[in-house]
Amino acid sequence: MSKELEAKAHNERRLGLLIMENKSGPALAGGVTHLRAAAEAFAEAGWPARKAECLLHLGKLHTKRGCHQEAANAFDESAIILDNSDNAEKEASDAHAGAGCALRAVGKIEESIEHLRQALHLSTKLNDLLRKAEHQMELADSLIVHGSGDDGRDAAEAALKVFTDYKQGTDRARCLELLGRASALLNDHDQAAVHFEASATANMELGRRFEAAETLSHYADLQAKRGEYERALSTLDRCLEIHKQDHNRALTAATERLKGMVHGQAGDQSKALRSFRTSLELSKALKDHQGTARSLYLIGGVENKQGDVSAALETLQKSLAAAEDSGDLKLKERALAAIAKIQRRCEMHDEVLDTMHNWVEVLRELGERQDLLRVLGTMATIHQERGAVVEAEAHLRRLISVCTEPGDEAERLYAHHGLAVLLSKRMEHTEAGEHYRQALLGYRSLFDDERSKEQNKLLATLHYQYASALIRENDPNQALEQFDAALSTIEQDENQRARALVGMGNAHRMLGDEGSARHCFDQAAAVCEQQGDVRATSIIRKATGG
Repeated sequence: MSKELEAKAHNERRLGLLIMENKSGPALAGGVTHLRAAAEAFAEAGWPARKAECLLHLGKLHTKRGCHQEAANAFDESAIILDNSDNAEKEASDAHAGAGCALRAVGKIEESIEHLRQALHLSTKLNDLLRKAEHQMELADSLIVHGSGDDGRDAAEAALKVFTDYKQGTDRARCLELLGRASALLNDHDQAAVHFEASATANMELGRRFEAAETLSHYADLQAKRGEYERALSTLDRCLEIHKQDHNRALTAATERLKGMVHGQAGDQSKALRSFRTSLELSKALKDHQGTARSLYLIGGVENKQGDVSAALETLQKSLAAAEDSGDLKLKERALAAIAKIQRRCEMHDEVLDTMHNWVEVLRELGERQDLLRVLGTMATIHQERGAVVEAEAHLRRLISVCTEPGDEAERLYAHHGLAVLLSKRMEHTEAGEHYRQALLGYRSLFDDERSKEQNKLLATLHYQYASALIRENDPNQALEQFDAALSTIEQDENQRARALVGMGNAHRMLGDEGSARHCFDQAAAVCEQQGDVRATSIIRKATGG
């Protein structure tokens, strides 16, 4: 390693760690550049272990920033290096544990469990009891989120025993809460209550009043989900008492928001509004932009439910402005989504498109790819509903071009289908047929063998539309195949069956097979007659001389 490269690597690492230890909020982003540069410098110098160490720090920095997917990526990259290094089990276990926790935060629970099981395997191999217990605790959390109550309980109980023996009060309190969650998952609600109360008591004894209130709020959430609204409100009142005694107005405001949500779940929108407004007043007094944004968002939701659309839109716009002031992109995204939903329902086409343009940009910043593609697809639909064909076509073609990853398949197929319909209306049947074909191939691959009625209806529609495009392109042979596929897929939609039979009759007629054509037309007329559709029956018989 050259002295210059060594100095650069160590200096970048030092700067990154200084930022991580001493900064907060947006200022933490500067540390990312330094730690990444340090990792690359160590790699260039042939020091993979040092690179892995920097990536571990980078994962911790991303976790502190709240950027959990980026944290998972950094931890995973570090784990790959460390798994292939000698005498690096301790560091590798840290990397796997970090990845597991980060993946849990972004909802990738199965991947989280896989990493945490590997971390547990390594700590067991090291015979490090406390490290092993920490990994059992994190694994228990992910297993409970996954819905594996028995396995989650077993892991939490094993960790609790070690933390109790070693007098690790903080971790012991967390394990008790995990046992409460596991018991609730297993419908042992009496035992859940015992564990949650024990966790809250343990935290209070440790002087961890905030954590005690947090545990109680988690328990209140479970009570509300079971429909025990009065008990949930009573538990939240205990949280409020703690926060008021501590003169913590920010947490008082947050708990008032939780109370409002429980009142809303119970159907009492007036009490919900009262709690949300109390929260708003506290947040404004504290100049807490995040709290203000959240409270306004919830108030706007209640106003919308009460049918006061103009008030709801005005309140949600205020929520959006407060979210922008706070710099919280997720709050901004939620406000934009709520505004767009109301605007679309009210057919405010120009306004909803402006909102959706802003929404797309926020989703791009958040890296929420699937939601971004979904919104682009909705924008194309709105343009079509307005008759803005050029704009709709541009959005659909853009959507097809950006849907390049496996997880984008549903949106890509939606765009192919939408573009095909649009082109058919413009009589551009050759290109329309190709998009119908792409959509059909994709959906048949995407859907399971055991398809739902909705999926079969979509496939039948696509086969019919593709066949109709082939008829207009003077390709009756392929059209017959598609009409036949449509008929074999239709389940209960007799109107759709009649249309497919008429199309098949037209294809036979183009091929000069009048007998088969007549048979199809008669079948179509019989279906319409059975449905009581006198007009359609008359049109078919008149058109075919029947």
